[in-house]
Amino acid sequence: MEILEEIVNVVIEGDKDRVTAAAKKALAQNVDPMQIIEKGFTQAMRIVGEKFEKMEIFLPEMLLSAEATTAGIGIIKPHIKEESPQQEGVVVIGTIQSDVHDIGKNIVAFYLEVCGFKVHNLGKDVPPSVFVDEAEAKGADIIGISALLTSTMAYMPDVIEELKIRGLRDKYKVMVGGGAVTPEWAAKIGADGCGANFSEAAKIVKELIKARRVASK
Repeated sequence: MEILEEIVNVVIEGDKDRVTAAAKKALAQNVDPMQIIEKGFTQAMRIVGEKFEKMEIFLPEMLLSAEATTAGIGIIKPHIKEESPQQEGVVVIGTIQSDVHDIGKNIVAFYLEVCGFKVHNLGKDVPPSVFVDEAEAKGADIIGISALLTSTMAYMPDVIEELKIRGLRDKYKVMVGGGAVTPEWAAKIGADGCGANFSEAAKIVKELIKARRVASK
């Protein structure tokens, strides 16, 4: 769809004014808001992340794209109806230590809220111990860990190790995601799930919470 391609292009360019204009244009064309996010903003930031990994762009360019995406999603958000009135479960989610990229994580957090989850967004550059502290404090079902870069993925297993040290590993389901994260990596570090995009992440979170509650009976 032409308007979605336009959104992808202007996000990559980091042009906030053109991004917000394109978001409004997409809504005026009656494009489904979640499709705008998935096929527009999420796709654009996936490309931006890949370009950053390959050093085709640098941090200032990435930040401009991130700011533009945040502005665009702000336009779309009021047009998304909540899919579930009841609380589906409690999730703490954050970007792992030394990683300052949180647009993808914020999209996942937002969509989980739309789907009826109570979400505690811990932000970015979150130490492993803080994931566990906040899961305990918030009564979480799920701990969600995001990383965009392969270099910061290395800190993800530390969250699981922290849970083991405290004797809490069986208490929480751990889900990982981000630009460089694969199901193979999730399995290797002992995580319980991995989502390739926000809609898949929500589906897996629901499955993990259901499994957790069945196991606790």
